[in-house]
Amino acid sequence: MGETEFANGVAAMSASGAYGTPRICAGIISTVDLELGPEKAGAALRAHMAASPNFRGIRAPIPGEFTTAYKEAFALLGEYDLLFESYHHDFETNLPRLVQLATEFPAVTFVINHLCAPCASSATPCCPAAPADASAVGWCGQRREGGANPCDGHGRAGSLRALESLHR
Repeated sequence: MGETEFANGVAAMSASGAYGTPRICAGIISTVDLELGPEKAGAALRAHMAASPNFRGIRAPIPGEFTTAYKEAFALLGEYDLLFESYHHDFETNLPRLVQLATEFPAVTFVINHLCAPCASSATPCCPAAPADASAVGWCGQRREGGANPCDGHGRAGSLRALESLHR
């Protein structure tokens, strides 16, 4: 809840006009653990919506298994007109699973980004395009240093192929 309340405060300060014309935090994405099931996750979603009219949805990794409790909680996103922003490392494994979710929950808007992010718990990148001896810092750090990140093209191509199947 704190993240939504904080961002809502920033939105209010921005909307005052005292800091210029940009409207910061006009859309807020927070975190809710859908694996808690529909009762607890639903209460958390409603609390975020009550905390700010700018709350638009959640960002979360997808779980290892789509349990009944997870799916029931996920359905609430569509019911409440909230989006789901996916954060995951292994796009080759998880994009087909996101397509599965998107097919099962067509009322939910999906934001699929953060492809080829480094694994926080690993010294090696999770990107299958990375060489076997690459470190996460060196490999994914290429973008920060202004170099071309080899994951960019691979990630976009993989995501486009997976998403294209939804429109057939």
